[in-house]
Amino acid sequence: MGDAEGLPPPVAEPRTTPSAKDVWQLRRAGWVVAVGGFVTLLVGVVAIVYAPRWPFLVDRQLKGADEAAAEANVRDAGLRLATGIAALSAGVLAWGRLELSRREHRLAVEAAERAVDAQQLATRTQQTSERGQITERYTRAVEQLGSDNLAVRLGALYALEAVARDSADDAQMIYDVIVAFAKLHMAQHDPDEPRPPQPADYTAALTIALRSPDTTKLDLSGMSIVEIVVDHRNWTGLDLSRCELVDVHFIGCNLTGPHFFGAALADCSFFQCTIDHGHFSSPDTRLVKVTFTYCKLDAPMLTKASFHTCTFTDTTLREGNAAQARFRDCTFEHATLERVPLNFAELDNVRFDDCILDHISLTHIRGTNLVLTEGEAIDVRFPPGTFEDVYVHGTRLIQCQFPTLDNVSFDPDTYFEGVLLAGDDHLANATEHAGGRWYSGTPISNAAASD
Repeated sequence: MGDAEGLPPPVAEPRTTPSAKDVWQLRRAGWVVAVGGFVTLLVGVVAIVYAPRWPFLVDRQLKGADEAAAEANVRDAGLRLATGIAALSAGVLAWGRLELSRREHRLAVEAAERAVDAQQLATRTQQTSERGQITERYTRAVEQLGSDNLAVRLGALYALEAVARDSADDAQMIYDVIVAFAKLHMAQHDPDEPRPPQPADYTAALTIALRSPDTTKLDLSGMSIVEIVVDHRNWTGLDLSRCELVDVHFIGCNLTGPHFFGAALADCSFFQCTIDHGHFSSPDTRLVKVTFTYCKLDAPMLTKASFHTCTFTDTTLREGNAAQARFRDCTFEHATLERVPLNFAELDNVRFDDCILDHISLTHIRGTNLVLTEGEAIDVRFPPGTFEDVYVHGTRLIQCQFPTLDNVSFDPDTYFEGVLLAGDDHLANATEHAGGRWYSGTPISNAAASD
């Protein structure tokens, strides 16, 4: 934010009265019209009364009809001359009126321009004054942030928020200052020690930042955010890298490109949120007891992140990457995973209840107790020796492959369509059902078992 600008230079007053040249031109036109009228009258009188008697115009030797015709010709010529002079005078009069009209129009335009210039001058003067006031308020508030008095610092934070509301052009810079103040005053603690209470001015600064306009780009990296509800916000590029989020609840938020690198989330929730290109990819990213309900995660980057006791209910994960991610004691209920590779991931005691797994890659996956119930698995290949136990209950298996049936059990309601089961050498531990045994190497279509 710069200093107040000086007052703009005064606007030159436009000319609103005719110049001496204009007056002379108008007067000259009037004299021409007057002289033209007099000359017209004079020529007409002479042409009618005197010209026919002048011997140099009419031959006096003519008699009778010839003399009358000659006199008539002189009168006609004189009248035509008078008419021409009258027309010329009328033209001059019309020109004078046109010039007068032009002068009046120009003066009206100049008067309007003067009014506009005066308004612009008043507006610039007001803006300069307001800018000076904003600069003064901002400078005073920033100075008060360094006060030793907590009340003064709190007042300065709210004063800065008011300045940001009054000056949209400076809002981003002001919120950056508020966030920097919060990071400077955040209480630090060792992860192995109890979390200390945060100072009041830190909490106030964080609260102000989180209610900033949606157009604000917030860099909250490394901050501790505890017991806050974030309601219906639309943020782009929200940076929560290396943050500690405890009991934070996002409701109806649209987050585009948020960063959760190395963040630790505990007892948090996302309800009816859309997270587009969310970046969780880091071995230091930890989500514990985090719930996603009625959410959409488009292109989520979950590589190497850890999820412990997390729940995904009526949530869609689409076109992302969860390679090398770790899921422990997690539940997916009425969820959809579409084209989200889980290569080299760890799934320990993970349940998929009434879920849709569509084109999921499980290469080199490992874990224990994978449970699929009441959902669909489409084009999923279950690698050999990856899980200690796999339970499939009432799930529609479409174009799936089980290279080994060791420790795999299917209940009677499991639906098979184009499923390829294991060979003879893996049938020893296969689950029997309805007095039959699964046939080796045979695609099973629309049947639960083969005799």
